[in-house]
Amino acid sequence: MKRIIALLLTLVMVLGLCACGAKETPVEEKPSQGTEAPAETPADVPVVKVGALYPFSGGSATAGPEAQFLIDMVVDKVNAEGGLDALGGAKLEVIYGDTQADGQVALTEFERLVNVEGVTSLLGGYNTAVANTLSQYVAAAQVPMLMTSAAGNDAYSVENRYVYHANSCSANDYATQVAMNEYWAELCGSPRTSLVVYDSADYGAQAWEDKQKAAEATGNTVVGVPVVSGAADYSAEIAKIAENVGVAAYIEPTLIMDDAIRFMKQMHEKGVSMPVFASGGGYLQGDFIQQCGDAAEYVFSTAWYFADLANASYDPEWALEICDAFEAEFGYPFNENASCVWTGIWALIDALERTTADDPDAIVEALEATDIKGEHPALLLTLADHIKYEDGPMSDGTVLYNTNRYENSVAWAYIKDGAYRVVLPEAQANKNYPLEWPIPAVADR
Repeated sequence: MKRIIALLLTLVMVLGLCACGAKETPVEEKPSQGTEAPAETPADVPVVKVGALYPFSGGSATAGPEAQFLIDMVVDKVNAEGGLDALGGAKLEVIYGDTQADGQVALTEFERLVNVEGVTSLLGGYNTAVANTLSQYVAAAQVPMLMTSAAGNDAYSVENRYVYHANSCSANDYATQVAMNEYWAELCGSPRTSLVVYDSADYGAQAWEDKQKAAEATGNTVVGVPVVSGAADYSAEIAKIAENVGVAAYIEPTLIMDDAIRFMKQMHEKGVSMPVFASGGGYLQGDFIQQCGDAAEYVFSTAWYFADLANASYDPEWALEICDAFEAEFGYPFNENASCVWTGIWALIDALERTTADDPDAIVEALEATDIKGEHPALLLTLADHIKYEDGPMSDGTVLYNTNRYENSVAWAYIKDGAYRVVLPEAQANKNYPLEWPIPAVADR
């Protein structure tokens, strides 16, 4: 009865939101890559249904196909090797939903996966705005969700035993941001001033707040350059940047995929030369490098993972095999989103392998007890060495819940000859592409 009431509550809330303007997304209109039917399982074999909510269309559309490719690869492997031992050899079935990077669309898909498809756990989120919206409805429906990427803090800032985060988050990146501020200031010299170009969505606003905190701690100065997410023309913002060449030493953009591409192309077209030190976001997503072309060269970014790091894995042969398969599928290297998805699906499977029943409450109990270390598949393609969901203050003092505080290391790389080349940590730096500094002006490239 509790389960029925919770699901009815979710349905009422979702319908109420839809009546206020949420976009309908009929199942039959979804992109084919988000709704492919799973392979049939013999009737006498139990099936565990997992929902996966990612953007297959909209401004973050490359993230969905990347996630599905890796999730399907892992699920096929688990099913082929006997399924879930804890549940009598049950086979995994993943049902996908397209969030379109929109919180309201994500709610419609969430309702379909939980109330129609009958999933007992969920994976995904990707966009911070989607994670923020879904977190409250996940609690109402009492179905656990493991978020991947979705680095903003809000989804994890309220005590909620149905929301978990296997990757790093903005509050936990504070120590890294402080360290990078010092490194960038040392590299660039005076002035210790940067221009933070941030979008108007949840991700950009959170990043701007975090960068102000880190700058205050290091004695740096940050100047905000807000942009409207989805805008076609950034001429006014780029003109402001051009006026500040020499006043500021570098640019720190925090933009999602389409915005990052347009911004870099227009910077290049206008010949504005200032080092760009990104903190992931759209700069690490899918075909950013392909879309930007020459405008992407010499762009720097931090990330939780780069393909360059596969050789440092506990099993380099397997890590390289996954990275090669990914690049063969998409035409660009394994990236941060791919790392988050790979870590997330294996962390969820780890919990499912410790469940006592195909039931949300049992899965929640297993997630709460997660303690992954050593040579575990979830740690194959990540800088993290531990996954454990804990409550308490992160590195900047923000109190979050069910967040993996152990993934707080990032690498730093720059784009050269069409790919990110790792510069830091020094032990994993790409020896074939040592840091070129100072970077050449746009006119000299």
